[in-house]
Formats: sequence, structure tokens, C-alpha cells
Amino acid sequence: MWKKLACDHLNGVYLNGVAGVQFTLYELRKELKGRGHDIHLHDLIKSLLICRRTNITITSKQDDGSEVFMDSSIFPTLVITKRREWEKNPKGTRCYVQFNPLVTHSINRLTYRQFDYAIFMTFQRQLARWFHKRLSHNYTQAALMDPYHIRMSTIVRDSALVNAQRIRDQARYIEESLDELVEKNVLLRYSTNVMAGNRKKIEDITYVLTPHPLFVSEITTANKRSSKLSQLALTPQ
Repeated sequence: MWKKLACDHLNGVYLNGVAGVQFTLYELRKELKGRGHDIHLHDLIKSLLICRRTNITITSKQDDGSEVFMDSSIFPTLVITKRREWEKNPKGTRCYVQFNPLVTHSINRLTYRQFDYAIFMTFQRQLARWFHKRLSHNYTQAALMDPYHIRMSTIVRDSALVNAQRIRDQARYIEESLDELVEKNVLLRYSTNVMAGNRKKIEDITYVLTPHPLFVSEITTANKRSSKLSQLALTPQ
């Protein structure tokens, strides 16, 4: 959504080598309302403050065995005008968000990928949105004859959105989210391979996701655009 605001309204800001976006609370609320996610102004400001104070921590192991540790908030910098200002001029009083350093890094390295934002915003379940974004970014070889395989244990670990304790409840929530992807023509279908242990107790489940032709077409377009951007970046100006 933030990148859409930056691009559609030419509000993108690149200051001291860091990417961000300027906006009005009116613009932000209007965008959310247009996507079926209307929110009260007070709650919108509260959400921005939560993102400012929420940290992302990533630890990566290097080839030599050492570890690289990165810790940063979702929005390292947030500028919001005083309430009396945006009440006086809600359409003109501007705010500012600085993107997480990983976003700036992705822009600089051209590693970001195109995906269907309109569809993404229609999902009701957070896990469905997680699936859509993961497939859009990682499933670059999407094809009807090359389905995507992922285990329940991987979904639970990587998404942090499956909070049920019992495996059967986890599986039900995952499948409800996958049903949403089928309804939205992201997936054509999916199947499950259950891995059982002693006394037929479920140990894990592998989900085999077959992409819908419309999603395959979107991925192909995204691949072409990514390749074109890379070529333009290497072309002497």
C-alpha cells in the first residue's frame, strides 16, 4: 500500500539514501476505504504509531559461520502533524513515513517484485495474504505442471499466524486460507500429503499448490518486468 501511494501520487521521497513516502491522513484513509478496510482516524494514527514502535529482528548465518544481526522498526521514522492541524486541513496536512532499511535495500538492488495488490487487499484472513505474498515473491517458476510444495511446519514457523495448538486445528485454518486463494483465482486447486507417525498421529502435512492460469500469467509478467528493470539498470546512460 505504501509503495502504491508513493507511485500513484508521486509522493515517494528519497532522502539521504533512504526511501520513504509523504502522504495526508485523508489520502491514506481513502485508499484503505477504497479497498474495503475503512478505519477511524484515531485508530489509523494508533496503527501508524504501533508500526513505528514494532521492531523487526533478523539473524543471518554467513558462510564462515558468523552471524549478522539486524534490528529495526517497521517505520524507523514517522512524522505526524498535530491533531489541530489535520482537523483544520485534513486534505492538505502532510505526514511522512520512512521505510524499513530492507525496503530501501530492495529498491536499490531491484529485488522487489510486482504482485497483484488489488487481490491482496481483498483477502479476509491474514494467512491468505501471507500465502499470496510468499507465492508472488518466491514462486517465480509458477506453472500448472510445476506445483508449489510447502509443509505445515514451515507455514507455522515462517508466518507466525497459525496460533492453534492442535494440529487438526492448524490444518483447518491453513486450508480455510488456501480456499480463499482458490476463490480469488490465485490457486487452481491444492492437495495434501499427510505424514503420520506412531498410532497414525499426524506429524506434518505437505501442501501441493497448483497455480491458477491467471496467477501464472501474473508471475510471467512480473518476471519480464524484473528482467527489463535489471537490463535498464546495467545500460549506460
